[in-house]
Amino acid sequence: KSKSAQSRVKMLEKMKKEGKLDPPPVAVVSVARIPQLTLPPPPKPHGENLLVVKNAVIGYDPNEEPLLKNINLTIPRGMKLLLRGPNGAGKSTLLKALRGNVPEMIQEGARIENDKLKLGVFTQDLAQELDKDARAVELVTSYAREGADGDITVSDEKAR
Repeated sequence: KSKSAQSRVKMLEKMKKEGKLDPPPVAVVSVARIPQLTLPPPPKPHGENLLVVKNAVIGYDPNEEPLLKNINLTIPRGMKLLLRGPNGAGKSTLLKALRGNVPEMIQEGARIENDKLKLGVFTQDLAQELDKDARAVELVTSYAREGADGDITVSDEKAR
């Protein structure tokens, strides 16, 4: 090993004498331009508002007094919504109207849903059909992967 090390030292000294180890001369540039890349802001995946309800009158039968009047609600991306109230206050009725699966519930006003919105619903009755030994996060993740609009590649974090 010492022989090969001495051989390399001699070779480096020889290369130094021949000028092979000197740095190359610096190129002279009159105007140096540093390229810049400017990107526009990324598009928002679902727009700012996911669901908007304007001046809605909500009820089951148009011939009877509506259950809820003058409902105005905007649900932007990332918003968490909590409905709280006594029995019969109209919480479930409002949620049904927000879901939009019974369009005649909104007797007046407008329900505007973002085109890319995928709305999932967990009703009160569904809880009775679930595996009581499973954790909630396991049930949600399972449905996100195998449900009607499921995606087998969805991560645990995205499913939550």
